[in-house]
Amino acid sequence: MNWAARLTILLIGVLLAMTSCRLTPQYLPEAGGNTLTAVPFGESGCPFGFYEYLPEGYGLDSTIKYPLLIFLHGAGERGDSERDPEELDKLLTTGLPALIRAGQFDPPEPMIVLALQANIGFDQNNLHKAIKWAHKTYLANPSRTYMTGLSMGAYATYRYLGSYGKRSLVAAAVVICGGAPVERANRIGQTPLWIFHGDADEIVPVSESFEIAKALGDQAEVKPFNLSIYPGVDHRSWDMTYDGTGMGKEDPDYDRFDKDIYSWMLQYRRD
Repeated sequence: MNWAARLTILLIGVLLAMTSCRLTPQYLPEAGGNTLTAVPFGESGCPFGFYEYLPEGYGLDSTIKYPLLIFLHGAGERGDSERDPEELDKLLTTGLPALIRAGQFDPPEPMIVLALQANIGFDQNNLHKAIKWAHKTYLANPSRTYMTGLSMGAYATYRYLGSYGKRSLVAAAVVICGGAPVERANRIGQTPLWIFHGDADEIVPVSESFEIAKALGDQAEVKPFNLSIYPGVDHRSWDMTYDGTGMGKEDPDYDRFDKDIYSWMLQYRRD
């Protein structure tokens, strides 16, 4: 190969590298916090588009590392923010993002929240990549990363924990009206877990939560897990879980909902 051909190949490689950098720009969260910001897919390097919540004062002191909470939505909030950035606004209609938007999110410690959006479903490997990306991008404490999901997002949370087991980057998880493969209980059980479900759920039957709870209980070694059941409550059991209004409405035959889920998660750290 002559020098001209080699130079051409080298220039092509440089151009490809420059193009790749443009396609995955470095994302820098703004300092100041108390913000809820839409970040469409393709604008950050994260494998998902997302809504970002930063607590008040975020970034003003770069030595402060915050707990990170990953929220996974249900099937009704799916969207393709690369095609249409306004699809992200579906996330604000329910669950944790709606609570934040209403100014009613008041955890015992300031937390970063990333509400990820899937256009079809949440791939567990992309979830792992998203958490790693967040640890590099935000002033986040890697040992205090948490996950919560409702319905489809609950299934995805179980799937992530069941796939990664001890290699999971999550210190504790809250799942609401979902289900999990019981054969993965030994892996799922490597992460502290709180399961919520309404016993009148006609979309995801409460038996799904009973089955995984039994499978977890049958394991020789599992982290702490709770099962809280709401009598007479249908599929939409998440709002009362996220805002705490479900406290005292749970079935006393199962675990008490006597502590807000944020305080419960924050007590755990990942080694």
